[in-house]
Amino acid sequence: AGTTSYGINLGANSATATTNYGINIGAISGAGTTNYGLYVGNVSGATNNYAAIFAGGNVGIGTITPLAKLDVNGTASVSGALTLYGTPTLVTTAKQSLTLGDTNTGNIIFSGGNVGIGTTTPLATLHISDSQTATASALITNTNTAAGIVGLGIKLSSTTLDTTSRFINFLDKDGVIIGKVNAAST
Repeated sequence: AGTTSYGINLGANSATATTNYGINIGAISGAGTTNYGLYVGNVSGATNNYAAIFAGGNVGIGTITPLAKLDVNGTASVSGALTLYGTPTLVTTAKQSLTLGDTNTGNIIFSGGNVGIGTTTPLATLHISDSQTATASALITNTNTAAGIVGLGIKLSSTTLDTTSRFINFLDKDGVIIGKVNAAST
């Protein structure tokens, strides 16, 4: 017994045709309950078990011209954890919106680090940077029309609120405090 064993081994294809296939699985259509174009069963028993390895090139799902290592054209679903390594970036193209969650989901939690909107170097837990001239950089709207609603709640957890504790500091362009809303009465 050697160190490598193949169920099926296809040699390298170095043809000069316009399109070359290592394996081409034709369309599967049948009246059965379930059709599989490719099914990879459980791989187990070794120190390292891999169902599939794509050692080079891009993988397309729903596209025959993948533009990235994994290019999904359509809806993707992850039922477990999705771990992103390196310095991941979420990008939408053609000025499309990026939606995280909806009314049927739980909370969206950022556990650690700072979040920057309009800045790549956030200096606080939430840092919003904008160059709007006629509108606000941030807008909080409570769309509830009932009486007694709150637009913004600010909570300080300190048990010793004094005149140095502030709910809000108003800063000028150089970061100098020019106004404040104290947490304690003076």
